[in-house]
Amino acid sequence: MLKRTSFLMIAVLLPAMPAAAQQAEKMTCEQAKAFFARNGYINKLVHGKSLPIRRGVPINQSISCGRDTNRFTTSVQTVDKKRCNVAHYCG
Repeated sequence: MLKRTSFLMIAVLLPAMPAAAQQAEKMTCEQAKAFFARNGYINKLVHGKSLPIRRGVPINQSISCGRDTNRFTTSVQTVDKKRCNVAHYCG
């Protein structure tokens, strides 16, 4: 009984994890844009590690930067494009 209770407690305490990490490199550009817009992040391979990229507003939403700030884009490599802009931000 103790083992079963421990297992249930662990299962409840662990956050829900996606079955497979969504890698930008395995998506088309349109899929990557939609994933970022829906979830607010996208995973990107950086030096062999999968890291979440969370910076910016989805590219399909408009932003206005102030006079003294520039607009930058967050881009990832996808199956069909070397530079796919998924988000933009002011900096």
